[in-house]
Amino acid sequence: MAAVRPEAPEVAMLTRDDMIREYRSRAGTLPALLLIYAAIVSTLALSANAIL
Repeated sequence: MAAVRPEAPEVAMLTRDDMIREYRSRAGTLPALLLIYAAIVSTLALSANAIL
């Protein structure tokens, strides 16, 4: 006899405003992006300098 699986709970659909709010809360900022980019470029330059 197969086990009866319980029904999944209902998931509320996000409205457009909720989706925009969620996107903005998870979006990165420009200073953070520039900081990460600078760290990657400086690591690349330092390792190239160490090799040469």
